[in-house]
Amino acid sequence: MALYSLCLLLLCVVIASRATRNYHVRIKGAELKQAHGGYYGEDTDFEINKYNETTDSINAVVRMLKDLPQGTTVDIQSYELQSNQWQKSTVHINKTWCEFITSDPYFMEGIIRQSNYPKTCPIKANTFKIENFVIDEEKFPEQIPGEHWRYIFKQFVNNECILEFLFDIQIQRTNQLI
Repeated sequence: MALYSLCLLLLCVVIASRATRNYHVRIKGAELKQAHGGYYGEDTDFEINKYNETTDSINAVVRMLKDLPQGTTVDIQSYELQSNQWQKSTVHINKTWCEFITSDPYFMEGIIRQSNYPKTCPIKANTFKIENFVIDEEKFPEQIPGEHWRYIFKQFVNNECILEFLFDIQIQRTNQLI
């Protein structure tokens, strides 16, 4: 019996180690809500484009008018769509901007790769262009609950919101493991 239990446990470990995602992450929306005129130019904007037949990408122009101070913070709150209402999720990020850009594998790593945005602080005034940012599904957990998610991104300088945008994604289940 002990040998049977051990074999069953090993089988489960092997299967789990080979588990892959059974979903695709689809970008469904990106909307600029606020860009403080003292920090960001009026032409700061986001748009969704077709990357290929199955994938959308985000292009953006972010015109920063002045350097971001060292104490700049970011607050990202996630929401899951349940019964036609956005419900606050436990996924919440609150970090300094410098910590965030060097540690976020979900979005910033890809944005930096697809743009001229710097990898480290300080962030100097410049026009940053993001081209064909696609979410790297391999950075996400193997299992994600729900289907529709919204991330509200806010950037603060001295407790004043200087940038706010929302980002909607859909977790599209596949019929088989991919």
